[in-house]
Amino acid sequence: MCLFDFGLRDRSWAGLGLGFLLLVLSTSCGRPADNGAGPSRSSRPTSIQIGIHSDVLSFDPHRYDELLTWAVLRNLYEPLTCFDSRLRIEPCLAESWENPDELTWRFYLRSDVLFHDGSRFSAEDVVFSLERARNHPQSALASYLVQVEDVVAVDESTVEIRTSRPYPILLNKLAYLPLLPSGVSDDMESPIGTGAYRLVRWEPGESIELEAFEGHWRGPPPVDRALFRPVRDPARRIEMLLDGSLDIVREVSPWLAEEVEESRAVRLERRLGLEVQYLHLRPDWGPFRDPKVRRAVHLALDRRVLVEEIQEGHGRPVGQLVSANVFGFAPGVQPPEPDREEARRLLAEAGYPDGFSVPLVTREGRDPGPIVEQLGQIGIEVRVSVQPWTELYPRFGREEIPFYYGAAVASTADASDILDSKVHTREPGRGYGNTNFGGYSDPRVDALIEESGSTLETIPRRELLQEAMERAMEDRVYVPLFVTYDLYGIRHEIEWRPRLDTVLLVREMRFRNTDSAPR
Repeated sequence: MCLFDFGLRDRSWAGLGLGFLLLVLSTSCGRPADNGAGPSRSSRPTSIQIGIHSDVLSFDPHRYDELLTWAVLRNLYEPLTCFDSRLRIEPCLAESWENPDELTWRFYLRSDVLFHDGSRFSAEDVVFSLERARNHPQSALASYLVQVEDVVAVDESTVEIRTSRPYPILLNKLAYLPLLPSGVSDDMESPIGTGAYRLVRWEPGESIELEAFEGHWRGPPPVDRALFRPVRDPARRIEMLLDGSLDIVREVSPWLAEEVEESRAVRLERRLGLEVQYLHLRPDWGPFRDPKVRRAVHLALDRRVLVEEIQEGHGRPVGQLVSANVFGFAPGVQPPEPDREEARRLLAEAGYPDGFSVPLVTREGRDPGPIVEQLGQIGIEVRVSVQPWTELYPRFGREEIPFYYGAAVASTADASDILDSKVHTREPGRGYGNTNFGGYSDPRVDALIEESGSTLETIPRRELLQEAMERAMEDRVYVPLFVTYDLYGIRHEIEWRPRLDTVLLVREMRFRNTDSAPR
């Protein structure tokens, strides 16, 4: 998986013909610029406090495919490949790679990498980690390796990955597969990775304390310690930012953005992101079994009004599960103009002339009020249940939620991120559908998704992704609402630009004047 700017996208691995692809990939990739490097650290310790909306779900990096958990754990664990701050692929624990043939990827590992316990990183750890991600019954990451057939240690510093078909986006997928020490225990109470930080203390629901790993292969990072503080109340997070208790707030609620902007102590970082907020309607539940009812919901919503009322204008209406800056975005799938008269007619045809009642579940920090109001205008009475994320997320696996208001992120700006895991029929044995918790299934969509995964040329691959998205959106099981702007609150003394993937890499952060750093 990989995010490319529009100007770079056609030069992605997926966009090259096979002969040129192999020529490019057989050239060793150089060591990346050290984004964590900077002026030498002051003798005075520094620490940074980051406010997040929820605790991590687990310290096992393979167990959940969940954005906030990965945003934190990426400081502890590293993959073979990674992205820079603009999500362009670069080496990480593999310093170079080549393609002996179209089904084989050979990775050459760094020789100077240590785990947090002092043990040396080797090919055996790569094989263990990738096989665990593929085959562990609790792994949520198998969809990243759907075309992988075998992972073999050639020698201590070389790994070969063989795929069942040409897999042009393997480098991108590997960037989301953290590597662990071979044979590590499943309990992960004391997580061991190779990241720039190691875990010092975890107080569930209160704080996650990390300290710099002095043995990191890039050298020690500028900030000595990081404290991630789960603060569920959005207003409280901003209060703590303004009074100096927090240095960074990852998620500024749109209705609080103006308060941040007006403060002289902090700044608001705003950029159009990759998050698409949507409604999920289980197609095997009550009224939602009828496609007419799902279409009625689709037509009842005025997305422009939702952007203004929910996002305070910090967003754009969208008609699909990815934004326009994602490879595979289908230009023909646009949000409809609201048509509540037609929506009421469809409900009546489906046998619900007086509407019906349905529970809507969402997490803390989201505002479903305007959605409830608009659906109420066509007779759908929505009863809202707002839950903490750590309690809500496990309910998906138990398939307990008929109607959900949430968000999807194509985290590397490739539509396969969403199509492989959320849209494809759930097939745990093959790695597809890891986050398809609602029973959606369309064999034709599945075939398009799988064909796109082994198509090398840019235009045919993009067309397959677009067709898969178009067909899936016609079923209205997922009803997209809008693309959001990522909003961060950052104290002025902190030098850091938020990443497109929303990962909170502390090694990229620093104080503008370390000697005057607080705490």
